Amino acid sequence: MAFKKISIPNDLSRLGDIQLKKIENSNPKERIFIEGMSGNKKLEPTPNYNKSDCEIIAAEGENNTQIVMGRDRPSSKFSGYGGRGDTHCGSIDIVAGRMGNEVRSEDSSGNKVFTDPHFTKDAARIYISQKTDIDKNFNLAEGAVGMAETRSGIAIKADGVRIVAREGIKLVTQVDKLNSLGGKVLAIKGIDLIAGNDDSDLQPLVKGQNLLELLRYMVEDIRKLTGMINSLTTASIKMNSVLAAHTHPILPGGNPVTAPLPGAAPSIELGIIAVTDSMGKVIVDFQSQVSSTINSITGEMDYLKAGGNKFIISKYNNTN
Repeated sequence: MAFKKISIPNDLSRLGDIQLKKIENSNPKERIFIEGMSGNKKLEPTPNYNKSDCEIIAAEGENNTQIVMGRDRPSSKFSGYGGRGDTHCGSIDIVAGRMGNEVRSEDSSGNKVFTDPHFTKDAARIYISQKTDIDKNFNLAEGAVGMAETRSGIAIKADGVRIVAREGIKLVTQVDKLNSLGGKVLAIKGIDLIAGNDDSDLQPLVKGQNLLELLRYMVEDIRKLTGMINSLTTASIKMNSVLAAHTHPILPGGNPVTAPLPGAAPSIELGIIAVTDSMGKVIVDFQSQVSSTINSITGEMDYLKAGGNKFIISKYNNTN
């Protein structure tokens, strides 16, 4: 599926007055360097971070990028476990693009704009905290795993998130007996894959080998049923042959029968029905049964055998 392209190559509408005047008063040569071409510095709107006293801005670029080290803080200085004064809630916040598409350096009155962390509007983030409510902070669905509260957490958020490995990727749960607070991990929690942040129809994954075994049993049962139907069809044709030629002896009226008399002619109506039914079974039923058997064999080869064109088991991905 193609993504809709949304591009704002050079939006200067949110620059402050001082920055705009610098661009307007520059000559063409200076403008090349101001506008960031060829990797030169770029004038663009950058908000001012509303820093807490406990925070250290470990790194800050000139294009709205920061690494902030402090305590758990999902929004204002009063938010999170850092805001209420907890210990053991150190955090590292790596942000690119504070305020996202609403970024600006000054408001309409020319006053500097200050911003807090905003887990919805900020463009891209890796958030790490020793103690936080990671699901609540990022407004995530509860799912089957549930909401992590007062736990260490890491969240990665952007328009597109890709985890790329040169060899393999593992998603593994419950590797330790104790959590980061020293509490016992009492249950094995799984892995939720939730599209659209909607867990209203969350269902368990199917285990491929078990499904394969079940389907093979079903295919074998269908073959046996086809064989039984084939046997019944053959028996029915034989019965129709007997009925088509069947006659009854004629009994003499009023006299006891000492020996059977010559039989009556076979029933024309019964003969027509029996022959027609037999022909239908030969032409339609037998062909259908043969076709069904062939289809079940080829289907099994395609779907249920390793190496088949449509083998239902993934070659690369596994789950328990």
